[in-house]
Amino acid sequence: MTNDKAIPNSSPKREGVADAGRRALWVSLAILIVAALVAFWRVTGQDFVHWDDKGHVFGNPYLSHIDKASLLHFWREPYEHLYIPLSYMAFALLCVIARMPQYDASVTVVGTLLNPHVFHIANLILHIGNALLVFAILRRLISRMAPAVASPYPALAGALFFAVHPLQVESVAWISELRGQLSSIFCLGTIYAYISAVNRSDTAPWKLGRYWLGLLLTILGLLCKPSIITVGLLLVIIDRWMLGRSWRKSILTASPWLVLAVPFTLLTQHAQPVSVEGGTGALWQRPFIAGDALAFYLAKLFAPVNLGIEYGRRPAYVLAHSWVYLTWLAPAAVAVAIFAFRKRSPWLAAGGLLSFGVLLPVIGLVPFAFQNYSTVADRYVYLAMIGPAVIVAMALAKAIERGVAKPAFSFAAIVIAALMVLTLGQVRYWDNSATLFAHGIKINPNSYGLRTNYGISLDDLGRPAEAMEQYQAAVKIAPELPDAWQDMGISLQQEGKDDEAMTCFQHVIESHPEDELGHAGIGLTLLSEGKPADALPELDTAANLNPSDAQNLAHYAAALQQLGRTDEAAAKYRQALSTDSANVAALTGLAGLDGDAGRLGEAEAECRRAIEISPKDPKAHATFGGILQKKGDISGAIVQYHLAIQLNPNADALHFMLGSALFTSGDHAGAIPELKEAARLGPTPYHHDQLGVAYATIGDMAAAKQEFEAALQVDPQFPLALKHLAMLESSQ
Repeated sequence: MTNDKAIPNSSPKREGVADAGRRALWVSLAILIVAALVAFWRVTGQDFVHWDDKGHVFGNPYLSHIDKASLLHFWREPYEHLYIPLSYMAFALLCVIARMPQYDASVTVVGTLLNPHVFHIANLILHIGNALLVFAILRRLISRMAPAVASPYPALAGALFFAVHPLQVESVAWISELRGQLSSIFCLGTIYAYISAVNRSDTAPWKLGRYWLGLLLTILGLLCKPSIITVGLLLVIIDRWMLGRSWRKSILTASPWLVLAVPFTLLTQHAQPVSVEGGTGALWQRPFIAGDALAFYLAKLFAPVNLGIEYGRRPAYVLAHSWVYLTWLAPAAVAVAIFAFRKRSPWLAAGGLLSFGVLLPVIGLVPFAFQNYSTVADRYVYLAMIGPAVIVAMALAKAIERGVAKPAFSFAAIVIAALMVLTLGQVRYWDNSATLFAHGIKINPNSYGLRTNYGISLDDLGRPAEAMEQYQAAVKIAPELPDAWQDMGISLQQEGKDDEAMTCFQHVIESHPEDELGHAGIGLTLLSEGKPADALPELDTAANLNPSDAQNLAHYAAALQQLGRTDEAAAKYRQALSTDSANVAALTGLAGLDGDAGRLGEAEAECRRAIEISPKDPKAHATFGGILQKKGDISGAIVQYHLAIQLNPNADALHFMLGSALFTSGDHAGAIPELKEAARLGPTPYHHDQLGVAYATIGDMAAAKQEFEAALQVDPQFPLALKHLAMLESSQ
């Protein structure tokens, strides 16, 4: 006979509890995703910023034209002193998706055909993925340390703390930090796989596939960003303090990760040799620098206000203040409290140690490159927020065990809501470069880097006067540094103020004779003044100082081109393109040579390629206009000249080209204002003479005579003006 009591494996009550648990789980997941979306949705409509985004993405020559060779470059050698090939693979994929058919100033103001919204959406998706992984990890840990707590809400609270804290804004809103998002998702995946393996097999987790999957995820994460180099230490902390295994088992099980840290540390040191200007402090001072950094992060954890992208807490700045020998007391006090509760609340020790383990490489105990700006940065805390998330989740789980869940969860809800409000406010500063740097300067008004980058951003927006104020402020902060002088010179050059620009570039060379950009600036200014023979030595010096820079080669080729040494110029342009196939100056210059030689098809293709890469380059549009005019497409040429003038309204040559094209098309009335503007901006005898011809054509002989005479005032022997004036007088 059958034992009736043995038939049912579950009761309706148990099934009801299971259903309720599943509903609570799905509700938790929905809340977490919606909260992250609400907090960060604004980023999906934000622009690139002039804070590494150009170097890594929209100005990266290996991403402008993606092919097998350009992708392999990231695997063969470091780029921008970083060996993060997998991150660049992700950037490359997003570049393909984000490519726009034409430039749209309503989408981005940085002059690229890449849509920044695609990159921001990818960053937000990765952040949500990271938050979900934190939730899953917390669920695993709670089931181990508080098995009686079946509710998913403690883990939800911890994951929400991770997801919506204002310190996370920089990592989510900054396109360049996609690398950090990627490395974090692989690191968190490693932690989850490791915990799962240990839970399945306490004695031999390495026999499980998920254990080795975790190791693979770590390698992928390190190829995205080496900041997760301490993942082995994190695994030991979790294993010992939360999974409750012995030190021997914990270290033995995590040993592959500990060993893996060695080659990647050496690789990182090779790719990014550290040169910290102003020093990193003596060995005995570095613990105080590290203590100050930890104190700073503690303060921002509990009071996340006045957050910025660069705090200026360089080692030299910190050591110049006596408080550096006191601030370490705050993290020391926290460490003492954690130690005191290590047995009664091991999760408290684990949370603190996890944050410390993530931050260990970037608190100043060992030098790192960003210390030239600041030892502390919000993005360094991104993954470290798993520590506070663990503490929040476990504290609420223990509150459930003790029967005080309601007040504990009420307090947690208030805190998380307040954090979300602060995050909503912080996200808006990342709308574009101008809003980001304007806010950053409020936090750190003495930042040389923020001032110069803010000036570049204002120039992008067509606000040169405000840009000049920022460059001048930067010069006052650090007059010995060349960047602000250089940027000021470029800005003045774009306004047609060549004499003032030359003064800036000469200042750069006087203080930094080996500064290639200073020599290039002088050379380009002389070129714009029609002095290619004088420009050539300066551009040659710039090219010799950095022969691998395609832009220097292109500038040198431009001087050769103006001197009529066309074969040499073409060779230099091709050499530049072999170094950087997306160099706009080389493409445009070569197009001009091809157009002059009658190779109009090749010239048009080169111009289109240049405009595709840099739609805000006025020379590319002007050259394209010239090619179209030679092909007989006068209306197309006029469109290109108009675009060029919109981008550089102070260039006399552009107004002259447009005026000449309009005159050729029969629009004499439209041509005269452009020719007149060309003569005003560049009062050459030729400009005045051609303006006189235009006046004569429409019958205004008095104005024509005045222009011919103006041409002769500039050059009394100018033959065209002498000829045209004689013809005019004889006809009268």
